[in-house]
Amino acid sequence: MNTQEILQFCFEKGILIDKEVLNLFEDTNDVGSAKLILETIKQHTQKKIITKNVFSENKEKVMQFFSTLPTENQKNLEKLKIKLGLSIEISRQEVENLVNEGEQKNNEDDLSKVKIISQVPSLGKKIVI
Repeated sequence: MNTQEILQFCFEKGILIDKEVLNLFEDTNDVGSAKLILETIKQHTQKKIITKNVFSENKEKVMQFFSTLPTENQKNLEKLKIKLGLSIEISRQEVENLVNEGEQKNNEDDLSKVKIISQVPSLGKKIVI
């Protein structure tokens, strides 16, 4: 996404945006949604300086806004939510699932290497050394 376009939008709306937040929006490919997010945050918080703390302080409002977006936009902005600290649980679950899948594959490999040999016990014979 073009940072100049976001900066121009912020200038028109009277918003100051932190460089860290600007970099996060730069990673998304949806300019329209980024503009909507910035404008909604400004309206709900009455703050003209948008930092990462503004998102964390108004987590519920931001999550409500994200839920009103179309499903396609929500998927595009999922990484943004994680980077803003709004969806840490989701990313942890994904990592845990990947780790569990890796462990299952390792266990299957280990089981394929095990060779089971049954031995018939000798009944009534003493073992002499």
